Amino acid sequence: MSSFASFPSSAPPSSSSSPTAFPTTVLTLKSYIIQTTASYSTLITSLISYSLPYTPTISLELYWFILPLIISHAVSLNDVNVLNQVKQCIGSLRREGEVGYKYYLSFKVYSPNLPKSFARRYLRCYDSSISPTLTTSLLQSLKCSYFSYHEYETGWRGEGSTRYFSYLFEVEEVEGRGGTVLGEFLRRTMELASLSRPDLHRCKYIELWSHLRPSLSSHQFHFDTANEGTSGIRNPLCSTVTYLTSSGGPTIVTSQKINDKRPGKECYIAQPKSSRTVIFDGSTFHGVIPGNEISTVERITLMCAFWEDADFTMEEGLSANMRFRDHFNFTKEHQEGKSEEVEVEPMYCDELWKDATDGLGKESVDKLRRVMDIEDIFII
Repeated sequence: MSSFASFPSSAPPSSSSSPTAFPTTVLTLKSYIIQTTASYSTLITSLISYSLPYTPTISLELYWFILPLIISHAVSLNDVNVLNQVKQCIGSLRREGEVGYKYYLSFKVYSPNLPKSFARRYLRCYDSSISPTLTTSLLQSLKCSYFSYHEYETGWRGEGSTRYFSYLFEVEEVEGRGGTVLGEFLRRTMELASLSRPDLHRCKYIELWSHLRPSLSSHQFHFDTANEGTSGIRNPLCSTVTYLTSSGGPTIVTSQKINDKRPGKECYIAQPKSSRTVIFDGSTFHGVIPGNEISTVERITLMCAFWEDADFTMEEGLSANMRFRDHFNFTKEHQEGKSEEVEVEPMYCDELWKDATDGLGKESVDKLRRVMDIEDIFII
């Protein structure tokens, strides 16, 4: 990659130059990254020289974006020096009138070489979960119609990202859509989900949504909740992610639940792979960390949540739980046939949270009362 000298807003500062020459917004930096065709390694080297050690005049918003990219790269190279600098940076960041986060998502989570382990309590992972023809049909409907119809924005080309929205289906309605792209996908996904949840017969509603993200994009950690938690906390019986491309960062599913008194200590990690479906407990804390390479192939996923009870939205515009109106070829004819899924082991990490500073004593990560006291934790 060319250096930031070609960056549209400014040239990169030297070690003695003003840090204000650093790109001032995440959107501008994202826009540059997505247009470049050069080396990811060179880009990260430039970002390291820009942002480490912590410089107070650089915005916190930039660090939320930059540091996970640096971590992913440094972990893949086992660059302990850079990781130590990142740790110091996290411990020095200014936040809401205070200085320093006390905890952070363990660097170990970013490792591409973690051991594999079945994790059926939290996460199950199936390759060849849907047929190649269904994968192709879903991609065509999403890329050619769905994203454009909803004016979907990723937040990477100088614009804000589209707010979350989803469609809600009654299970009986899904059964009536057999022989279509949408019906076959929902039928197949429910069939796989029942392998993890024998009580899935209690499910009366399926929520469906899709995301399109560049390969370096992350997705904030969260719990799946009914209508984004606006009417109290209710979690689905289970949630699924089906990867339609093999690009981008992995899905991280932790052992942490919303009412736990202590933090989760482990997590399971599924890498994107076309036609792979992962199924996990809908009440667990999960998210996506950035991919570790720039790719022209975007990360396209199709998600489902299975609910015992749900309500259709009454809102205007994009929102959760909309009634389905097909303007994007999801109801074109398709006969899926029998897919021979293969269960595979996700990666396993036994270390989820780390101290950002030394000498915390009783406030160490082992004593952290609630992971959801998020103000103390630097996490994407």
